Amino acid sequence: MSRTDFLYRINFMEAQRLMKGFSRRNADMWSAIRWMTFNVMMVMPYVDLKKACIRNPQDLIHFPWDNIDENEAGNSDIPSDEEIQRMQQMMREENERLKNAGK
Repeated sequence: MSRTDFLYRINFMEAQRLMKGFSRRNADMWSAIRWMTFNVMMVMPYVDLKKACIRNPQDLIHFPWDNIDENEAGNSDIPSDEEIQRMQQMMREENERLKNAGK
């Protein structure tokens, strides 16, 4: 997506979803790397995972998104009624400002 499209052709909700999608994709990539590292360590004969107290991939490294509940993460994309009203008010004010600036 071009900078012009991001800044001028999509609305606030679309931009927010794009940014959340990018963050989610980044989190998935790091989680996959952690999982692969854990599996590789399991087959290495010179690594004693029990002695290192590594029982699952989260023991290797802990990410901030590990604490987020799946239900909580799914509902965060839906704005509350107050957020929608606030965004609508901001858009009305911005449209009025642009309308007055053109006179």
